[in-house]
Order: sequence, then structure tokens, then C-alpha cells
Amino acid sequence: MPCGVDQIALPLYRGRFSFNEAQLTTYIKEHKPDYEHHDPKTWMVVTADLVEAHLGYPYSGQQLLPPGVAYERSLVFLCIGQHADRELDIERTDGYLSHMKL
Repeated sequence: MPCGVDQIALPLYRGRFSFNEAQLTTYIKEHKPDYEHHDPKTWMVVTADLVEAHLGYPYSGQQLLPPGVAYERSLVFLCIGQHADRELDIERTDGYLSHMKL
């Protein structure tokens, strides 16, 4: 059974955001050098206001959220809702991977 991470214990990410996975990883490592993309214990939480600041308007779910960080639940729901015809893997902070065909 996977070892969980309580998302509430993860630090908020307040740096630059990008929908490009490699770029976001670079930005996060500037703030948290021990960040490991595949280790949820090292993740940071991205909030809706940060994504909105990056976009200049509220996130609608059109852009896929890059993996390797924790997201505010509302962002995940918007993304899933906009991509109902796609198969998505959602890794939860409790270590479980959900494969969803919506």
C-alpha cells in the first residue's frame, strides 16, 4: 500500500508558473532544491490564483495541468471536465495513481 502525503502539509508554490512541464520543474527547483518530480513528498501546491495570474484570466481547464505538483482541487475538476474525451492519469498525494477515462 502506498505511503500517503497529506496535501495540507505541502508548501504553497508562489513562484512562476508554466504549463510546460520541464519549465515548471525548473521554476520549482529554484524555490525548492530538493524537489523531485516523481516524489509527492517533495511537491508543492499550485493554487487557482497562481494559474490565473499566469494566464491573465481564470483557468477554464483547457490547458492540461503539468504533472509533478499538487493542485488545488478546483483546478483538477476544471481540467477533467474539459478533457472528458481523453484518458488521464491522475497521481494523488496519497501515492495512488488514478487512470480515468471520462
